[in-house]
Amino acid sequence: QNIFAGMEQTAVTDEQAKSGDATEQGESKTEKDEVEAPTDGDLKNPSKSVVNPTVPVQISNPTKKSEGYGRSYIAYTVTSTHDGKKVDVFRRYSDFVWLRQALEKNFPGCIVPPLPEKAVIGRFQGEFVSQRMRGLERFTTRVMNHDRMKKDPTVIRFLREQQLPQRNTIKSGTQAKKAFSMLSGIGSAMLNPFASEPTEGVETKEDKNCEEIESDAKKLHKILAALHAASSGQSKAEKDVTKTWLEMGHYLTELGRFEVDSSEEHFGGILAQIGKCCDRMSVCSAQCVDHSVLHLVEPLKDHVLLVESVSTMMANRKKALENLHIAQKDQSKKKAALSRLFCLSSQSG
Repeated sequence: QNIFAGMEQTAVTDEQAKSGDATEQGESKTEKDEVEAPTDGDLKNPSKSVVNPTVPVQISNPTKKSEGYGRSYIAYTVTSTHDGKKVDVFRRYSDFVWLRQALEKNFPGCIVPPLPEKAVIGRFQGEFVSQRMRGLERFTTRVMNHDRMKKDPTVIRFLREQQLPQRNTIKSGTQAKKAFSMLSGIGSAMLNPFASEPTEGVETKEDKNCEEIESDAKKLHKILAALHAASSGQSKAEKDVTKTWLEMGHYLTELGRFEVDSSEEHFGGILAQIGKCCDRMSVCSAQCVDHSVLHLVEPLKDHVLLVESVSTMMANRKKALENLHIAQKDQSKKKAALSRLFCLSSQSG
């Protein structure tokens, strides 16, 4: 069943408004170019098909589903447009995690957009599901706005195929091929004593820039995290005020009914009028809370996650650079030992 049944539709975010303009532009461009629709064979091999997905990717209709043994999850409808035709697929949160991990692997030098955080408690509540759905839509929109990521076969498969491939599976012989290619590369480097010497530990201009970015990201993350914590606390306090107004209105209305004369001119009627005012105040307060969450709390949290993605990418780069320097030093030692062996063999000969 749709867990949003009976609830009011949330306000459209700025990103959704911008993406709506992009949809109209994308559809007009598709009609102008007259790209042929992909065949069934292209859907099975998305890397060979013509890729022209229209931004944005819309995520809607969160539905609670059961997978047995008392376990449930939320499935979302992911709608995208390919060559003028809309395609709907059903995805759960773990599918988005799989996509992001694939993008991190396929684009190690790029900052992959963040996903909304997980939740252990309250993950089926309407407010949390609504926030997660907006976060997933921001993630997919950013991926589709990236010139290289949107053409990745994994992204195309994610948007167009109902059944995703099995995860955490390795094709037969893949590990052996990787190991053989790695050993072959080391062997060729060792057997070529005239190869150019690697620059061990030399800091480049790009390295300094990345260190500055990493340092700035840490400072920015601290500030944004503090702002998000403060705004989130304020939002919770406003929710408590909303609840208080609602309770006051209810009890004042009930109290007014106990009066013998409940006309507006007497005490009972006055209490009822005050109760109605409290009810209206609770509605206004709830609207302010929703606006604050949508336009302040969520954007701040999104920026915190973005900065974390930058920091993670820079940390991975630093670790890879350290491993490279270690490998270069090891290569230099082995080449020096190999040169000594050549000298000894030539002298003995």
